[in-house]
Amino acid sequence: MPHGDPSNSDPLSLNGVVVETAGPGSTRQMAACFIEELFRLGHRGERILAMFNSPQYRGPYLAREALGEGEIKQLIEEQMCRRAHPGRRSGPGLPPPEHRPDGGAAGENAETSPSINAL
Repeated sequence: MPHGDPSNSDPLSLNGVVVETAGPGSTRQMAACFIEELFRLGHRGERILAMFNSPQYRGPYLAREALGEGEIKQLIEEQMCRRAHPGRRSGPGLPPPEHRPDGGAAGENAETSPSINAL
């Protein structure tokens, strides 16, 4: 049990922030943030889109309801492009090419990698 007042340097202390939700673009920015974080956690575009379509994931679901599925797909595509390397798809969840059995070449080229628009 903690004793005394919480310390500002305690990494486990609960901190709240104010998030602007009424301004134009705030929902889009929130959705883009969700998508970036999910990519960083290693999820693929198809899985992220499924999360935005599931009421179980309340924040992403509300963002999709407000923006529409087309806008969410566009945000996912933008994030996929940011994380792509010339000649191959890469990102969280993929080990570096030198650690993959195929050297990173087989099936990972930009022309053959599935796009979120194929869904």
